[in-house]
Amino acid sequence: MEDLLKNQSIANKEFEKPELSLKDYIFIIRRGLSIIVVSVILFLFASVYYTFSENPVYQASSTILIDKPERMDALFGMGTSGEMTEIANVTQLIQSRRLAIEVVKKLWNSPHRNNLELFGTEKYRHRGQRPRRMIKEIITLGQYERRDDAPKKYNEPYSDSIGIKFSESLLKKIKITSKRQTDLLVITTYSSFPQEAALIANSITNVFKRLDQEWKSEESLNIKEFLIHQLNEKESELVEAEDILRKYQEDNQVYSLDGNAESILAKSIETESSFYESSSELNIKNQEKKYILSRLSDEEKSLVEQLKNSINIRLLTLRTELGNLEAELVRNAGIHGDEHEAVSNLRMKISQLKSKLDSETRQLLSQGLSVVDPIQYRQELISQLVNLEAQIVRLTSRSKEYEKLVHLYDKQLNELPKKQLEYARLERDRSVLSEIYGFMRTKLEETRISVASEVGTIKIIDSAIIPTKPVSPNHKNNILL
Repeated sequence: MEDLLKNQSIANKEFEKPELSLKDYIFIIRRGLSIIVVSVILFLFASVYYTFSENPVYQASSTILIDKPERMDALFGMGTSGEMTEIANVTQLIQSRRLAIEVVKKLWNSPHRNNLELFGTEKYRHRGQRPRRMIKEIITLGQYERRDDAPKKYNEPYSDSIGIKFSESLLKKIKITSKRQTDLLVITTYSSFPQEAALIANSITNVFKRLDQEWKSEESLNIKEFLIHQLNEKESELVEAEDILRKYQEDNQVYSLDGNAESILAKSIETESSFYESSSELNIKNQEKKYILSRLSDEEKSLVEQLKNSINIRLLTLRTELGNLEAELVRNAGIHGDEHEAVSNLRMKISQLKSKLDSETRQLLSQGLSVVDPIQYRQELISQLVNLEAQIVRLTSRSKEYEKLVHLYDKQLNELPKKQLEYARLERDRSVLSEIYGFMRTKLEETRISVASEVGTIKIIDSAIIPTKPVSPNHKNNILL
């Protein structure tokens, strides 16, 4: 038994593999040296070819500042959370399809349309172009045609389909970063061509600034359209009233009034003009209210009603007093004229009371909005709507008083002889329409100035410049690896 175990142990030792020495490793490497050298050369060649045949990537950056009005912070007490939300909102707007389509439209209508990589009208000719074409010809058995790689040329005008088609490609070239502890955003774009990278970055910045101005002035534009429509109607009515008056004068040979009749007519014209001006201003405020309500959600509208009711109750005394003073002012101005001392004193009291009411309203409004999430509600619109409600109440009270005076002077005019009465009515209609037409033209010009002077909340700090070096590929690292 012992002999059997010894024989087995000797056999196992004979079959054990000997350890490889350094000489053995050198022998193995020498035996496979040719394969190793060929492999290294092939991989090196492939790396060099890939590195120099890959399109370079240039990046250009522009910087913008979100210039949020300080009055919003003061009124609503918005802190870091509100600022971060503002930056996040602007970031999403820059990366929105709406903005991308507008940028595509701007570039398409520019002289650069047929030399941009974005549209496929410019292609980068890298150093490995010829070998790649040769490989393609071999793979396709000679069916490859070089014109397939030729840049496209477009002569068609811009359309919505073009904007949608290239907007996705544009969005892939955009990166937005924010600088910590600031309201600055950096817009970075990429392209195989340095000029194109800078062009796209600046186009995005300029288009976004323009859209921001349009969004901010949207309410004024809405009022502007409303005023233009009203002005056209009043112009037609004025022309018609002038024709009717001229025909009546020619037929009846009545061209003026005498004595007391002329004085009554002048007061009637002045009062009715004031009534229609007040009514027109009330219509403008109602139009603003209608527009703002269309921008608010149901939850925000409910919040406005709660705030409005709370403020109305707490400021009922001030508003009642202001309404009484407005009514007294209209009556005194109708009796004594605008230059009377009593009228001037009333105007001063009304101005002081308005200031006090506005201050109390802002304070109550800020307290009411501080309990809600500033991210969820658009406080500026809500504040504007609540203030509009207060103005509408004042204008309604004033219009009612003017309407009472209009009826009073109508009674006095009705006591005139028939011919003079008809002439007085026609002259009053013409004069009032002329006054209203002038008033609305003034309002329209004010609105146009407001639209033109809107600067928006976006300021361009740094425009993109043409980069001098690509950010990729890194030739040295690729070849070393």
